[in-house]
This record gives sequence, C-alpha cells and structure tokens, in this order.
Amino acid sequence: MILTLSDSKENKLAALNLKNSHTLSAVPYIPGKMDLKAVTDKLILLDIDADDKLWNKIQPDQLAKDLLKANLPKTLNSVFLLNSDVNQQRNLREFGREFAQNLQEAGIQVSVFVPTDFNYELTLLVPPSQKNNNHWQVFGIDERPKQKSAKLADYLSIKSKKLIWDKVDIFSWLNDGQKKVTAQPLVDPSATFSL
Repeated sequence: MILTLSDSKENKLAALNLKNSHTLSAVPYIPGKMDLKAVTDKLILLDIDADDKLWNKIQPDQLAKDLLKANLPKTLNSVFLLNSDVNQQRNLREFGREFAQNLQEAGIQVSVFVPTDFNYELTLLVPPSQKNNNHWQVFGIDERPKQKSAKLADYLSIKSKKLIWDKVDIFSWLNDGQKKVTAQPLVDPSATFSL
C-alpha cells in the first residue's frame, strides 16, 4: 500500500505510476482518518516533491502512532521511504531507525528502506514521466540550491547533479543492504575506541 504524505502533483503522478506498475492501492496520510488494515507486508511512504514540509514537522514516534491508530497490521515487515534525501535538519537513516524502534515497541518488526547514497550529500528521486521514458531517476548532488524552500525543479536545475540510477522499478534500487535500516542502533553501543 502507498501512503501519500502530501497532495502534490509529483506525489499524485508517482502514486499513479506505482499503482499501475505494482498494483498497489494508495491512501492519503490524514491522521485519524485513514485505514491501513489492507496493508500486507509492505508499506510505501511517498513524498517525492522534495519540499520537505512534512519531514520538517513529523517525528518518527508520531508517525508510528498515527499508523498504529490506523490499524497497521502486525504482518508488516518492510517500509519504503520513497522521498528525496535532501533535508538539512533530518538524517533519514536515523529517522528510519527511530521509526522502526517505535513500531518494534508495538510488536511490529520492520526493515525501513531509506533512499540515500553515501557518495553524495543529497539524494534526489525523480518520479517517472514522459520526459524520462517513464523511468524513476536518482541523482546524487553535492551542493544545495540557493533557495531556502527548494522544490524538485530547483534541485533538477543544479548542473553538477549526477544521474546514478535510471530504471523502471525504483524498488530494485531501494532494496539493497546499504539502504536498509532496522530498530538496531546504527553503531553498536558496545563498540569502543581508544587512542
């Protein structure tokens, strides 16, 4: 199931593509007014417009509470964050780990797949369109747009961006070991270093 986190044009197009290519249903993220009992083993949190409005406001524990109140089933085992990793205030890998911890405390063990490429400061996801042959595109970017409230088009206008992935199925890019986060700490707390 796809949970669209905002009502943007980009999110609508991306949700339509995913619904058609993976026969998934989509519902909007409206706390207290959504029902997720139809979710089987995979949930996609979709916010592809790169404006970061929601990611600046929402906390992992609140997102988990909202989803649990919406009848999120215990059969869930994978959550895909389908959004660009461009937020300056939030580390998406840490967000994913905290989100997984909150679900684990409610009895749901999940792996969260986070769209990051460690070789770049920013990772930009571009949904399929006629311009890009109906492929998902992923760009690595090492500079930020000059605008404080940048949108997808602002990131796409950066000349130094590097195309790092261009294919139909975005999940084949997301579903690798480097993008997987669980409830376990990113660094083993017992690991110590001495100088």
